[in-house]
Amino acid sequence: MTHASIVSAVQSALSPDLLKPEWRRIARRRRCPVTGHCYAASEAIFHMLGGADQGWVPQVLSHRTWPEGLRKGQTHWFLKNRLTGAVIDAASAQFVPLVPKHDGGVGSGFLTRSPSRRAAEIISRVAA
Repeated sequence: MTHASIVSAVQSALSPDLLKPEWRRIARRRRCPVTGHCYAASEAIFHMLGGADQGWVPQVLSHRTWPEGLRKGQTHWFLKNRLTGAVIDAASAQFVPLVPKHDGGVGSGFLTRSPSRRAAEIISRVAA
C-alpha cells in the first residue's frame, strides 16, 4: 500500500465510537468525519508505516504554535518524516478552510509504545 492509500484506508476506518463524547458532539456539529481523530489516526498510521525505524516522528501543534486553528488546551497531531520531510496529516480536513501550520509542529512521542486501544482498532479495521 502507498502512503496515500494507507491514509485513505485509515480515514475510512474512523467512526464516532472511537471518540470521547465531547469530540463526538464536536464532530457531529462540524459534519466532518475526521474531527477529533488526529491522535489515534496518526498513531495508527505511524505503526502501519514502520514508525521511527522508517523516519516517522509524531508531531503536535498547540494553541501556542497554531493559534489561528486551535483554542487553548487543544492539540493537533500529525506525522513528519525526519528523513524526507514528508508530512502526513490524516485529520487536516477538520480545519478547512484553514491549513495546519505543520512547520510549527513539535516532535513528541505517543503515550504508549505499542498501538493504543483506539489505534489498534483502526489498524484492525484497515486490515479487515
